[in-house]
Amino acid sequence: MLPIAHGLSSDFRILLLDIPGHGGSPLPEEAQAHQVLEALESRILEEDEPFWMLGYSLGARLAMRMAHEGRIRPEGLILLAGHPGLGAHERPARLSLDQKLMGEVHDQNSLVEFLRRWYAADLFKGVHELKDFEELLMARAQGNWRQWKRALDLYSLGRQEELTLPRRTLYLAGEEDQKYASLARTLGVQFKLIPSVSHALPWEAPQKVAQLALEFVKRHSAIL
Repeated sequence: MLPIAHGLSSDFRILLLDIPGHGGSPLPEEAQAHQVLEALESRILEEDEPFWMLGYSLGARLAMRMAHEGRIRPEGLILLAGHPGLGAHERPARLSLDQKLMGEVHDQNSLVEFLRRWYAADLFKGVHELKDFEELLMARAQGNWRQWKRALDLYSLGRQEELTLPRRTLYLAGEEDQKYASLARTLGVQFKLIPSVSHALPWEAPQKVAQLALEFVKRHSAIL
C-alpha cells in the first residue's frame, strides 16, 4: 500500500495500519477477530479528526466491518477488490477451503510455495508481469508461517457475514479481475474498473488508484 500512500500524502495525513498476523505485527495466540478490530479502531480514534478509510482485499473487508459496526464513523470508504461477505449457507465451505489451503503450510519454505500457487491464480494474472514480482513475493513470505496460518483462519471470508456498504463508498477493481469486476456491478455503490489490471491493484496501478481516490474524496468531503 505504500505507493498509494505516497500518491496521497501531499493531500492527506496518512495513517497506515498493519493487520496483525498478516503483515509485520504479531497476532496474539488467543486473539479473536473482534479484538483485532477494536485495537485497530482504538488506534484510529487516537487521531480525533475526520478520516476516510482505504483498504485492499483483506484490509478492505476489515474497513467494511469497522464501518458497519459503527464504533468509528469514517467520512467514507475506498475499497480495492474487497469482498463484502458471504451468506450463511456459503460461509462453511469457504472456511473449510481456507483451512485446507493453509494446511499445506508447515514451515517457511512451504509458505513461499503456497504464495507462489496463490499468485498463480487467474485472479492475479497481471502480477507476474511486474519486474519486481519476485521481490514482492519474498517480502510477503517474510512473515512467520504460523502467524499466516492463524491469520488466514481468523480473517477468513468464511467467517464474514454479508455486509451492506455505506452510500459514500468508491469500489475499485481491475478490469482483468473477472470475479471482483463482476462483484463491483452488484454492490449498489460507485465503482470504477481499471483497464489492464488484475486483482493486485496496489502493485499494478498505485498511481491510478491514488488519483481516483483523491477525486472521489474531493467530491464528497469537506476536509480538503
